Amino acid sequence: MKLSLIAAVAANGVIGAGGDIPWQYPEDLTHFKQTTIGHPVIMGRRTFESIRRDLDGPLPERLNIVLTTTPRHLPDSVTAVTSTTAALTEAANSGASTTYVIGGATAYEQFLPQADELILTELRAAFDGDTVFPTVDWSRWSETERTNHNDFDIVKYTRAGSDSD
Repeated sequence: MKLSLIAAVAANGVIGAGGDIPWQYPEDLTHFKQTTIGHPVIMGRRTFESIRRDLDGPLPERLNIVLTTTPRHLPDSVTAVTSTTAALTEAANSGASTTYVIGGATAYEQFLPQADELILTELRAAFDGDTVFPTVDWSRWSETERTNHNDFDIVKYTRAGSDSD
């Protein structure tokens, strides 16, 4: 199973502000939906709470796996896990070929060492925010695809080496 981190990242590394995304790019949301639909998505509890607030529930047509220390406080419509290992096991048990980590910063940081792929919407603008994407050792990643849009590029990176080298 391929593990992919998917995120929209401002020019200054910001991915969130006050539990929300501080920009609106409908093309990026369409890309996110088309990429992740039908696949398991792994997220932290705060990311799930933000999605639930915006959509009044989990992401549709995806196995929503929520990494949390308090699983009893989550609805039955999501799969709550307390470790990264359990999250990956649930995703693998779904039979999917690819699983996407969709945020937030802590989940990205926890899964980055195991990720096979990064799919980043690289925004040209900087935004104010309180949550940033983790530092990436770019010497370990190769850009394999880039799609240009007016205000951002969608860039796919594939791991070139191991983080434990």
